[in-house]
Parts: sequence; C-alpha cells; structure tokens
Amino acid sequence: ILSRFKKRYPEVRLTLCNGNTELIERMVADEKLDFGVIEGNAGNPQLHYETFMEDELVLVTSAGNRSLGRDGMCAADLTSVPLVIRETGSGTLDVVERALAAKGLSLRSLNIEMQLGSTESIKHYLYDSGAAAFLSVQAIREELRHGLLRVIGLSDLSVTRCFSFVSLRGRRSRLVDLFERFCV
Repeated sequence: ILSRFKKRYPEVRLTLCNGNTELIERMVADEKLDFGVIEGNAGNPQLHYETFMEDELVLVTSAGNRSLGRDGMCAADLTSVPLVIRETGSGTLDVVERALAAKGLSLRSLNIEMQLGSTESIKHYLYDSGAAAFLSVQAIREELRHGLLRVIGLSDLSVTRCFSFVSLRGRRSRLVDLFERFCV
C-alpha cells in the first residue's frame, strides 16, 4: 500500500513507525504520530477509530516440523503445543486471548515457549524450532509460497481481527483522509 501510495502521490513524504497497538495509540494521543493503523478498536476516548480491513490469524509452524498437526488439530490440543506469542500490549495477543477464552483456554493453560515483539521475529524463530504461533495470513504469504512455513488447521477455532485507522479526535488532516481513502 505504501509503495502504491508513493507512486500515486510522489510529493507526499511518509515515515513509517512500527509498534504494537498500545504504543501506536499512545504516540497518536501524544501527537507524535498523525495517525496509526492498529488491530481492532480500542477504547481511548481521545482517539477516533475507523475500521477498514479484516484479517485472519492462523496457526503456523516451520514447514519441516513433523511433530505438529499434519492432520489438523482442535483448540484443546493447543495446551500441548509449544507456542510463541506476541508481547503484552500487542493487539494480536489480545485477539488470540479472546478467541482462546471462548474455547475455555487461557494463556496460563498453554505451553508458551517464547514471547517476541514482532511478527518478523516470530517467523524467524519458527524456522528453527518445533514451536507454532498465531500469525496473520497476510504476513506469511511469501513464507507459505516459498515453503518456509505451513498452516496447521484448527477444526474448532477461527481467529479474526480488524485493522483500524486511529487518529486524535478532532485533529484530522486532509493528508490523513487522503491516505485512508487510498487504503480503503
């Protein structure tokens, strides 16, 4: 999206700041960012949230991992799977926690091997481990295509989330509106 936007509007200068939902919301509220894209609609009354895209989180592991779920799994099986999860404050972790809670599972009931602060670090960890993780299907397209990761089917658990634009309430610029329209 960023490269297509830059081609269409070459005069606009953009800087991307990566962070979890909590950090991005704080930076927008502190006026360090003009706007952000986060997972879900959080509840900070200073901020305006506008949903624009739905995403699916899938359970993945290294393509060479023979010990996990060749024939699929169910949610209850997750208690015996070594898992890598995102850090506290991550919207991804919140979404996964809510989906697990609906199946009667908590993070404490899981075999958490590692907590990492980004999707990229989790993908690289999975390449050389026997662990699994919930990652965005959008974020692993190349790894699936190149045979680095594989999806483990979960028969009774679906994890979806929404991405939202977040901006300071009452402080919308024409540039932010232009970028949002372009993304949608």
